[in-house]
Amino acid sequence: MVTSKKKKRSSSKWSAERREKFNAKKAIQQRLDNIAVDRVQNQPISDPVNHPKHYNTHPSGIECIDIVEHMGFNIGNAITYLWRAKEKGNEFEDYRKAIWYINREIQKRERELLKRPSHLSEKG
Repeated sequence: MVTSKKKKRSSSKWSAERREKFNAKKAIQQRLDNIAVDRVQNQPISDPVNHPKHYNTHPSGIECIDIVEHMGFNIGNAITYLWRAKEKGNEFEDYRKAIWYINREIQKRERELLKRPSHLSEKG
């Protein structure tokens, strides 16, 4: 009798683990099915953290980060604000932010230029 109780316990425990794995797989499959449906319908998936709607609205289908991650911080941010200006509401505020980052980059490069020895500054 003791053996059958042990089997019953381990069997029910195994069933709970199996059920948990099944539910996890089912949730993953549901997510994949949703992605497939969204791709078929050509609708970008909105994920407020990784892919907010305003990240996916450019007519090219390219996300801004795919371009700007290869640039410096200030120029990349300026392009990001220009890229998404009309998507978040106040486009003129975004244009001003882009200008702010461009001015900051100009100031940074001017400071770097002043730090160079004079014979290098003439070439540049």
